[in-house]
Amino acid sequence: MTQLAPRAAMPVSVKRILLPTDFSTVSQQAFEYACRMAAQLGATIKLVHVYAPGPALPLQVPEGILRKMQQERMHLIHQQLKRYYTFLEELH
Repeated sequence: MTQLAPRAAMPVSVKRILLPTDFSTVSQQAFEYACRMAAQLGATIKLVHVYAPGPALPLQVPEGILRKMQQERMHLIHQQLKRYYTFLEELH
């Protein structure tokens, strides 16, 4: 078996960080870590959250109830985003 010659460590240049979130406690911690890392590296962060507007199961949900569920979910997402913004303001 042929041995590969050791390579010198190459500097890493990180310009963008893609951060998925489900707004859990662990995601909040990952966000805070990514913010600190981005500040040190001069990188930007793209935050990704996937929102499914309806029930995952093929249920017959009355339109009014579905709309209320969607509004409640959007309200929770906005509350979580406010927490993220508050952290960013405190960081700077």
